[in-house]
Amino acid sequence: NSKFMHKEEPGMVNQSVNQTEVNNNLIIVGIGASAGGLEALRLLVPRLPIDTRVVYILAQHLDPKHSSMLVPILSRETQLPIKELQHKQILEAGNLYIIPPAMDAYYSKDRMHLEKATGIGPKPSVDRLLTSLAENHGARCIGIILSGTGMDGSHGIRAIKAEGGITIAQLESTARFDSMP
Repeated sequence: NSKFMHKEEPGMVNQSVNQTEVNNNLIIVGIGASAGGLEALRLLVPRLPIDTRVVYILAQHLDPKHSSMLVPILSRETQLPIKELQHKQILEAGNLYIIPPAMDAYYSKDRMHLEKATGIGPKPSVDRLLTSLAENHGARCIGIILSGTGMDGSHGIRAIKAEGGITIAQLESTARFDSMP
């Protein structure tokens, strides 16, 4: 592997090796929500632990034609830093990232990637996010499904469970819309 073949200067750090070590210890929590999700998020977000090993990524179905107000709304509910996810984002523990409207996000090569959402179905895709976490981060990921309509997230939750990760669904009795959880 070429990243191990080059000679490093004294005191230099191989960034790709160190980033991989950091990500191998990271627990990535993917959260999916749709209709009624904001209510559930306002209850969940203040209770999310700020942990040096955990990062959160939110896929909330949004109108692709409007900018999202989730960052300022949810920032009022917690001390957890909340940021809009950027393309090729290196995840930092102790943060909650929100996928922007009209974009899908997937995890690959120790980074989050954004891509314009296409096709039918809700945006961003909860399934695409959770499936990529399962495929690329295995048992070190957690999937959470909150209130919503439709089936988005069901394949991703199964993928996380199959890889040995943890899966959590909001109780149907507490969800405003109960077909997602």
